[in-house]
Amino acid sequence: MGLYELIKDLKAVDVLIDVPSCYVDDPLAIALDILAAKRSPRRIVIIDRERRVRGVITSLRILEILLGFRGSMMVKLRGLTKVLREKVILFSDEAPYTMARDTPLVSVIKHMGENSIPMIPIVDDLGTYVGAIDETRVLKLFKGKSLGEEVSRALEADFPLVSVRDTALRAAEAMIEGAKGKAVVLNDKGLPAGVVTAKDILKLPLVTEEIIELLRTDIEVGFADILGKVGVAKVMSSPAIIAREGDDIGRAIDTMIDSDVGLLPVVNEKEGRFTGVLTRMSLIRTVVREHINPMG
Repeated sequence: MGLYELIKDLKAVDVLIDVPSCYVDDPLAIALDILAAKRSPRRIVIIDRERRVRGVITSLRILEILLGFRGSMMVKLRGLTKVLREKVILFSDEAPYTMARDTPLVSVIKHMGENSIPMIPIVDDLGTYVGAIDETRVLKLFKGKSLGEEVSRALEADFPLVSVRDTALRAAEAMIEGAKGKAVVLNDKGLPAGVVTAKDILKLPLVTEEIIELLRTDIEVGFADILGKVGVAKVMSSPAIIAREGDDIGRAIDTMIDSDVGLLPVVNEKEGRFTGVLTRMSLIRTVVREHINPMG
């Protein structure tokens, strides 16, 4: 059965998941606490008291705030402690595009792939938030399938890279500069040693303890100073789980799902070099381009 046939009769409601949410007037610290938890998502849906979708906030956005790349004037004028108490809606992305629960799943996945949207909130007939469909849920639909294309067709070549000798601060800056929530950590030979994510940095015990202390005491400590004292090797996931240039895209999807990772560095084993990365989104774009659009 082809991928199109696999999903053509499904609707959004058949596969939606429960992505955590917080209210528009919850403090930013609540979102930070959710995102820093183990096995939590990389993004939170922000809703109002009628459960209508008002925005989304991600681990990367919170890093931007804590390091002064977003809301820098507010941090400067009010201090980090008070900013963590501000309403989360002030720092969220604009309200995302939502889809109705009865929308054909093919339409949802095509919209995600064609517009590089990693998550779409799903609403009922009254516009009430009922769940979401994200990259991981989509890829799980295609697990165990051979797609007939090599991973080179889904490579992202322009991606944040840092050295294993860098600090967590440099990794955070690289992710912010590249507008990506992950970075590949390279060893001295230029090969993948591991992967670090915005969530990894938010989950640092040192960082968590420092922020709790900030909220308790109102003592202002520079977040950049904290990260600058921690080596990226301390927070990265290693060894790197990789894909090989000749692998089938279906195999890469299986590896990503089985390993619960969102990024696979790709290597050319014959030449012994790193050639790019696969992300959930790059795989979905390829599936849409090669297997769904031609049929739709």
